[in-house]
Order: sequence, then C-alpha cells, then structure tokens
Amino acid sequence: MASLDYKPDGETIKLFMKDDSFLRGLRGPVGSGKSVACCIEVLRRALLQKPNDDGIKKSRWAVIRNTNPQLKTTTIKTWLDWFPEDEWGNFHWSVPFTHHIQKGDLDCEVIFLALDRPEDVKKLLSLELTGIWINEAREIPKSIVDACSMRVGRYPSMRDGGPSWYGVICDTNSPDTEHWWPIMSGDTVLPDHISKQEAKMLVKPDNWSFYSQPPAMLELKDKNNEIEDYEKNPIMENGINLTADYYRNIIRGKTKSWIDVYVLNKLGQRSDGKPVYESFVHKTHVAKGDLAIADGVPVFVGLDFGLTPACVFAQRLRGRWRSKSTNR
Repeated sequence: MASLDYKPDGETIKLFMKDDSFLRGLRGPVGSGKSVACCIEVLRRALLQKPNDDGIKKSRWAVIRNTNPQLKTTTIKTWLDWFPEDEWGNFHWSVPFTHHIQKGDLDCEVIFLALDRPEDVKKLLSLELTGIWINEAREIPKSIVDACSMRVGRYPSMRDGGPSWYGVICDTNSPDTEHWWPIMSGDTVLPDHISKQEAKMLVKPDNWSFYSQPPAMLELKDKNNEIEDYEKNPIMENGINLTADYYRNIIRGKTKSWIDVYVLNKLGQRSDGKPVYESFVHKTHVAKGDLAIADGVPVFVGLDFGLTPACVFAQRLRGRWRSKSTNR
C-alpha cells in the first residue's frame, strides 16, 4: 500500500470524519482543509469496507462538481496531489474521468463528474455507488443532492457483502442565506416565499449532519463598533498547512462581503466575477415592496432552464422596466 501522511488539523474536521451519518456536510473558510478532508474520507471509508469472500475491499465513489473546468482544475488537482498516479495507479482522462485504485486488498473506483456536462448527469443518475462526494455544495441544487442519495448504498451488491458504510459527504464555502444548506442545518430561517411543499423538502432528516468550522480571522472593532482590522483566529483549522500570513494576504483589496464568506465563514451574498450589469445598485433598482401589475400593459416572461431554473416577469411603463423574478 502506498504511503499517506495525513492528520486532520481541527476539531471540526475530526468530528466530521468520525461521523457515520448518511449525509455529512462541512462548511468553512477557503484554505481550511475541507476538500482534502473529503479526499481522505473517500479512501478511509474504502479501507474500512469489509472484504468480500475473495478478501477484496470493493467500493465505488462519484465525485461531483458544478462545472467541468472547476472539476479538472480544482477537484481533480487536489485529488491527485494526495493520490498521485505514480503511487496510486493511472488516472483515466477519458470521460468520465476515473481513478481506479487497486492495491493489495483494496479495489476503489472513483468517478469524477461535472454537472454542466449532460452526459455526466446522465451517468450520475445511472451509477450504482458506495458513496458520493459533492465538492463545493453551495453550487449544487437540492434536487441533485436528493438524486445522489438514491444512487449510494448500491455497491458492492448484497451478494458481494454489501457496503459497510454508504452515504454522501459534502464540503462548501458559505452559501447565501436562502440556500438549502443553511436552511437544513438550522443556521437561517425558512424564507417566506418558500411553498409548503418545498418547505417539507428542506426539513433536515435525522441521519444528516452539518459541521461549521470556526472563522479563520476575527474582526477588530473600534469604539464605534466599526471594523478597523482583522486578526488571526487562534482556533482556526488547517493552520499547520498554511503560511503564517496566508489570510492576511488574501484579504488585501477584498470587500467586506467577500471576507465574510471566504474568511469569516459567514452566510451571505458573494460577488464572484464581473457583473452582467455593472450599473446595478440594489437600493436604486430593487423595490421595497411588491409591485402591482399595471392593467392594459403587456407582461413579458423570461425563462432560464439551466441547472437552477429562473423566471422573470416584466412590464415596460413610461420607458422603464418593472420586473419580479423567482428561482422557485
């Protein structure tokens, strides 16, 4: 068996890995060791699998990410950093990307899938798996999580001994307050616009567990309670694998909302990339209350049938557009 030197640096990571819940989620700052912990957890569960009659520990995992570029440049890169091909066997770069580890009594197949590839989604919904790792779950809709839960526990087959453990593990940076994760973990209240049927799907099952890591830095406030600086949190996790000034450097030039999400592990809106409409100002362009439909004026409907479908209803009055959007 190839050597592997890993020791979780943080109580939250340790609790996450010790938990046997059907679904486990780990939320934390950037650089806090979440993805690495999930990589190790995949292998650890494979090693804990009970051998079949031939003495082989068989398991099959799927690792999913929102887009193919993210899957290749981030998720697979992290995986191969810990399980390099020269020690753990060849990685197959043909679709679906697969790392089939066969060493000693271990037979672990790991399949990497991206949700922006229709063929990968089709593949996910047909696989018989031991477990699934959802990397960066804030990008994944609840419907996909529910679909994942139906694919695990099906390998190895019962006539081959069945899985010793099966389930779903997830990691993520903090999502926004209306995401399924904080609602189900109890970190935020159910939004008023959620229907009763949707609300039932956001009740946390007893065999789901969510873990939140401590912030990497702490706010320093002046006498007026205004933030004037940040300092390292003494109980931050994964510090042994980061330079002493890692977080001090990455917060330079960043907005408070960015720091809140990626460093302080707070729920909230994040502003990644370039906005479509750079002139958009929330206070100016968003109504404080519901907009009444104007009689005699056409209502335009815009639909987006992407991974997370959305809809906008709009009317043009006196040369201006009035609209209401929904992603329900």
